[in-house]
Amino acid sequence: MDWEYWGTGPAGYGAALLYCHSLLVRETAEKVRDVFADVLDTPTGYVAQLSAAAHILGRAYRVDDYAELQYPVREHAHRLLAEVERS
Repeated sequence: MDWEYWGTGPAGYGAALLYCHSLLVRETAEKVRDVFADVLDTPTGYVAQLSAAAHILGRAYRVDDYAELQYPVREHAHRLLAEVERS
């Protein structure tokens, strides 16, 4: 478990939140992905990324944050879910 944000989250949540927040800048997202691949490319990392995506998308819906970021995050979440379904 990570003690990130407010309370506990799945292991890798900090890296997942950083990755999701970087999706608007491709080069930065690639760098974050490379640095944290050992965490993000695991089943727990997928859960962490989906949790981070849910956080961002929830705020986009509830308080109109992340006007631009919500689109690449939603696409990323769909890709992750498809990956999990194939596994």
